[in-house]
Amino acid sequence: MIAARRLDKISRLMGSRATPSAFLKAFNKESLLWTESLNPKVRLLGNDDGDAVRFSTYHYSSNSNHSPTNKVLRNLPAHVKIVEVGPRDGLQNEKEIVPTSTKVQLIKMLVSSGLTVVEATSFVSPKWVPQLADAKDVMDAIRNIQGARFPVLTPNLKGFEAAVSAGANEVAIFASASESFSKSNINCSIEDSLARFRDVVSAAREISLPVRGYVSCVVGCPVEGIVPPSKVAYVAKQLFDMGCSEISLGDTIGVGTPGNFQVTFC
Repeated sequence: MIAARRLDKISRLMGSRATPSAFLKAFNKESLLWTESLNPKVRLLGNDDGDAVRFSTYHYSSNSNHSPTNKVLRNLPAHVKIVEVGPRDGLQNEKEIVPTSTKVQLIKMLVSSGLTVVEATSFVSPKWVPQLADAKDVMDAIRNIQGARFPVLTPNLKGFEAAVSAGANEVAIFASASESFSKSNINCSIEDSLARFRDVVSAAREISLPVRGYVSCVVGCPVEGIVPPSKVAYVAKQLFDMGCSEISLGDTIGVGTPGNFQVTFC
């Protein structure tokens, strides 16, 4: 969102006079705190109209070892796994039903962009999420797409069984660190949700199906406000102990900052 606002600001400031080199100069000026600790050896690839369409990988500068940002960068992991959830989370609240064929095309385009994990849909009651009532049809349509994995969300044992019948080879479950959000989102307490998920994980382990566990509201809740780190740790440990192979920590309402994430997770 911040990056989008920056790009919009730059576009408005420069208008039609923007060229690839001028755009890059303006973008770097807007991103000074970031670029002053990096050596952005940037290569612009142009299309027939001369537009910049891609940037090469940033290379870290060896001349800025005393920069605070550089110290942070040295502690970054060697790689980052991206789980794209647009076909599920991005569509589930749309009021107009999106055709199955459009969802399938979206998934194909996401895979063609290089994404290797795309959460395809959710096997939830159509009564609660009518947008995803075609979950089985989506799974049938993407069955032969190569180069990516397609986990699906399964809120309970019934949803898990439906997902397996549709050919799912990876599932996800979702708990919340906020009691209020759990009750409003999935209509049950945290403890009740964990009991449901234990049944799902147990069934998945019997057929060696990996399960990723979500924890939502890890920093803040729209009802309760600040969420104590101890609650996040408790729910994450429960998911780990029941057998989740991965745990995803979600800043559901977008209030996370480097400071409060450090307090929560360090």
